[in-house]
Amino acid sequence: MITLSYDDTSTLYRAAKMGDTDLVREFIANGTDKNATCRRGYTLLHHAAKYGHKETVRYLIEIGANIHALVNGGITPLHRAAYSGCIETVNAIIEAGAEVNVVDCLGHTPLHGAARFGHSAIVSRLLEKGANKHALDAKGFTPLDEAVKYYQRQAIAILAFSE
Repeated sequence: MITLSYDDTSTLYRAAKMGDTDLVREFIANGTDKNATCRRGYTLLHHAAKYGHKETVRYLIEIGANIHALVNGGITPLHRAAYSGCIETVNAIIEAGAEVNVVDCLGHTPLHGAARFGHSAIVSRLLEKGANKHALDAKGFTPLDEAVKYYQRQAIAILAFSE
């Protein structure tokens, strides 16, 4: 069994952040918990999802990493993937059964984040999978409000004209 410090700069977490699936696989094969968290509470899946590493995300899902893992702020791997802009990573997490309307401590759904950062393909995908475009965050803002606030024209069009 390998003992790690579980901080964000350890080799394991750098491997997840960099998408080094082979190294992540090696750590897991040598006894590292697939749901181990760094000192900030993020799992390997959170890190790989944030940086859009679809192969690493798929591997972690395949071995049973927790797609519903929450950090202190209620952020899930799907939140991180939606904010990152990698549609393949979002698809992998959704296909594994992630809840598309999950909210963090600020009331943000993955759709709020995708709209804010203008990831129009992800906005469309989340809507196709049942994301609530009328969801209100803690300040009373919808995903459309986020898109407008940050001048995300494509996301505005998708959200304004979707059913």
